[in-house]
Amino acid sequence: MASSVGSAHARTVLLAGKPGRDILGIALLNSNTAQVDLEAAESVALRLKAEFTQLLETFPPAAQKASGMARLLQLQVPLCHRVLTAARKPVHAVETLTVIPGIQGLEMFIEAASRTGASRERVEGAKSAVAEFNLLIERSGGSQRKLLDALSSLEGARGGVFATRRQVELREATFKLSAELYGSSSDATLSVRVYVPSTTEAGQLDVHALIGRTQFERQNAALPLVMYQASTINKPGEPQPQRGNQRLLDEFCTKPLPRITTDFRSGTLVDIVDPQFEVQGPVDLFAGPFTTRSVMMTVEGRQFLNSVTGAVVPTKGLVSDVYLPKSLAAGLSCSAAVFRPGSLGSISGDPSKRWFERVPATVTPMLLGRGISNAATDYYSRQMELTARLFAHAGVDPDQFVGYRLEIPFPLVQLSYTLSFESISSGGTGEE
Repeated sequence: MASSVGSAHARTVLLAGKPGRDILGIALLNSNTAQVDLEAAESVALRLKAEFTQLLETFPPAAQKASGMARLLQLQVPLCHRVLTAARKPVHAVETLTVIPGIQGLEMFIEAASRTGASRERVEGAKSAVAEFNLLIERSGGSQRKLLDALSSLEGARGGVFATRRQVELREATFKLSAELYGSSSDATLSVRVYVPSTTEAGQLDVHALIGRTQFERQNAALPLVMYQASTINKPGEPQPQRGNQRLLDEFCTKPLPRITTDFRSGTLVDIVDPQFEVQGPVDLFAGPFTTRSVMMTVEGRQFLNSVTGAVVPTKGLVSDVYLPKSLAAGLSCSAAVFRPGSLGSISGDPSKRWFERVPATVTPMLLGRGISNAATDYYSRQMELTARLFAHAGVDPDQFVGYRLEIPFPLVQLSYTLSFESISSGGTGEE
């Protein structure tokens, strides 16, 4: 049975890519500090990071480090270094606000960039982001220092550890209302992904994945369950998709297995569970394993990996697990965010550039550590067994992998809960 606030198993959260402390805990504002909205601060920080990253991309190669940038813009090196660090160093969103220059410094930087030929679009985008930053400062005590003091008073705010019982209560109320309106619900939405070195392209990753829903039930008039959907356009070396029941993971599903109707529409394969099977009572349904080739994306020298999981029906808990080779995990920072579905499709590349689709909700990744000894979750009693099954399919030793988790009580329907990884040594932060 799912807990109302998450798993009781002892795990750690990721603070700037490193193991931290227990995830559960309530952060309260010190009454002597200015009031600040952490989610608004994260939104502003993400936009600042995205807009200034795009502004820097308009500079010539010789101005991609602090000294060359200072010569181009006729500004001091420390100011350029701080802008570079805020834009390109992979840190938690709010931490960007601790390194970025103040309003006056940012305005000087934008004015200098405009004089040296930066595009009007990029300049206006940066100005708008700075205006939002200035408004946040005004609403949080009137100075950048007061804003930072207020943020630091939120326990763990700079590492992203912030969850209130009120947030969970609101999502639980939304779950109950949505379950009634949708006419369907489940106890858990689960996904497990194991990333391994690509068998077809050097320097790339392939992913093996399982998905599942436990105790799914629906009323007669409700929408049927779409169990799986994927593009039918395969990359070279990628296995052709199986059909219908062949994709069900027999040993984890309720028996008898349902009939699956497979539909092909506009290059997309869709598996629909027979509604007559669903109405017989709560069922567990799992599909996979699936294999996708070459999923790591490189953008301007930086490597990105995004793992997206969503709840297609109201659910009491979402668990998204990602396992990376330990040699790769050492060079990546991990963050998490929630995005609304948008016209640009699934989150890929640098997630900060999708700031305009980011939902103002703070979510925190957990570090499970090496192997699968911490894979258990209160949301599903067979999670460790499920994970072992996927590793067996991938043909790799789980002890050579590091696990990460996003665990969300009462996730909102149709949002993209995303674990993102970025190469730590990429991009450059202005150092020569």
